[in-house]
This record gives sequence, structure tokens and C-alpha cells, in this order.
Amino acid sequence: MEPIYIFALFTLILAASIIAQIISKVTHTPSIVFLLSAGILLGPECIGVIDPYLYGDGLRLVVTLAVVIIVFDGGINIDIKHLRTVSHSVLALVSVGVLITMIGGAVAAHLLVGLEWAFAFLFGALIAATGPTVIVPLMRDMRVNNRIRSILEM
Repeated sequence: MEPIYIFALFTLILAASIIAQIISKVTHTPSIVFLLSAGILLGPECIGVIDPYLYGDGLRLVVTLAVVIIVFDGGINIDIKHLRTVSHSVLALVSVGVLITMIGGAVAAHLLVGLEWAFAFLFGALIAATGPTVIVPLMRDMRVNNRIRSILEM
């Protein structure tokens, strides 16, 4: 993929994200709502400006960069001293919580959307894996007890 197309893709995603953040601040709504809406709107199911198949490696590069920034940001904001006090809760949430989320997501996908069980469990696993990506930005927008915030952000 040509570098100019990667730059254009990155610029479009950045502009849409900035607009989503501004709308979020004005409406006092968590930014994740508008960021997801912008992705859906620009994606192949609506306007079709961003087509994952068309951009191929270019989109993967932008997504990888975004994930790196999110994970790095999460890492620099971890309070190690506080983590020690909530480690048992985090372990329970990571083990049992992920399992419940995966199974619940699979059952919902099967019953509500009609996915076959194999795809339903894949969907449940994706929800469980991406949950923290959604929770961390939400915690920044909401007033949450520090103990609960620490547990959920791990």
C-alpha cells in the first residue's frame, strides 16, 4: 500500500476521532459511543470510506499503532502499590469474569442473532478479550471509586 494512502487513512480516522471526542464532551456521553458510531458510519456497512479489505495492511498498521498507544497508556497509569491491594479481586475478575463474559456473549449471540455455536463462542471470546479496551476509556469519563477503577482497569 502506498504511504500516501496510509497517511490519508490515519488522517481520516484521527479527524473522525477528534469530532467524536468533541461531541462526547458537549453531550456528556462516554466517548466510546461516538467512536464506535464513527467507525460504523465510515466502515463498509454504511458510507464505505474505510474498507478493511481495501486498505489491508494499512488499516492493520493504524489499528496496531492505536493498540500500542492504548496498552502503553494503561501501563503508565498503573499504580503498583494499589495493585497489590486488589490483586485477588483482579485475579477473580480475569479468570471467572472472562469465562462468564465469554459464555454469556456466546449464548446471547446464539439466541438473539442465531449464530451457530462455534461462531457464537468466537463472538463471546472476542467480547471477553476486547472488554478492557472499552472499560478503560469509560472509567476516565465516569466518577468511579479508586478500588473499583483499579480492578476494572487491570
